[in-house]
Amino acid sequence: MFTGNYTLNLDSKGRMNIPAKYKEVLETKYNDVLFITTKSNCLTAYPQSVWDVLVNQVRQLSSLKKEVSEFKRLFLGSAQEVTIKHGRILIPANLRSHAGIAKAAVLVGVDDTFEIWSKDSWIEFFQDRQESLDDLGDKLADLGDKLPNI
Repeated sequence: MFTGNYTLNLDSKGRMNIPAKYKEVLETKYNDVLFITTKSNCLTAYPQSVWDVLVNQVRQLSSLKKEVSEFKRLFLGSAQEVTIKHGRILIPANLRSHAGIAKAAVLVGVDDTFEIWSKDSWIEFFQDRQESLDDLGDKLADLGDKLPNI
């Protein structure tokens, strides 16, 4: 599981080191292939097996529905396969541009994926949302008693 957040610098080519804890998860549970795609304010990196499950779920949706077609176009169409080499990944220029990542990025562990944020966007998001953590916990608890106490 990917947890925590790490601020990292990118080199001039857009390469970034993978934190040791994330490398350990990738090496023990996954492989050296990631699929990186866009979200509204950031990028999400999916290990290959997690990506494959997601793509199979999306394939089951009807492409005749406008929302499904648009989702596929935006989400799958922006995805790029990257390989971890020498403990780092190259974030393609178009994806860096989408997320506003220039020199520094923040990797945020989100269970079986991790997000890649521009440092400024992450700070703004975290500061804006930190106070709502208790409310979010309450809303999740309303989903059912199968969830642990947060």
